[in-house]
Amino acid sequence: MPHRSQRGFSLLEVVIATALTAFVIVAAATAVARALHGTALVEKKVAMRADALNVLADLRAVTAYDRDALQRMVGKTATMRIDRSAADVETIDVRVSAEPNALPNGTPPAAGVAPATVTVAEATVTELGETITERQVLYNEAPAPGSAVNQ
Repeated sequence: MPHRSQRGFSLLEVVIATALTAFVIVAAATAVARALHGTALVEKKVAMRADALNVLADLRAVTAYDRDALQRMVGKTATMRIDRSAADVETIDVRVSAEPNALPNGTPPAAGVAPATVTVAEATVTELGETITERQVLYNEAPAPGSAVNQ
C-alpha cells in the first residue's frame, strides 16, 4: 500500500467544523437577542413605573395635603390614555381611597386607640400586556399622642 502524504482536511472534517461553527454562532445570536429583549422589557417597566410615580406626585402636588380636597377625591377613579402608536396604547388608572383601621406601618391599632385614616392613591399603568401598580399615602390622619381619644 503506497503511503501518500495528506495535506489539508478531509471533507468530513470540514463539514463537522462548519456545523459546529454554525451551532456556536446561532447559540450566541440567540443569547444576544434574548438579552436585548430582556433589557427592553426592563426599560419599559421602569418607564411605566416612572409614569405611575409621576401621576401620584402630580396628584400630591395638586392636593398639597389638603384634607378636604382629598376627601372629595375618595372613591373616584380617573383614566388617562396615551396613544403611542396604533398597537401601543398606555393607560393609567388612578384611584383614591380612604382606608380606615390601618396604621402607617400596617399594624392594627391597639385596644382603646382610635384607628388612623389613611388616604391612599393607587396608579396602575398598562401597556402592551404589562401592568405596573404603585401606591402612595397622600394623607395620614392619626390621633395625636396623649389626646383624649388615646386615653
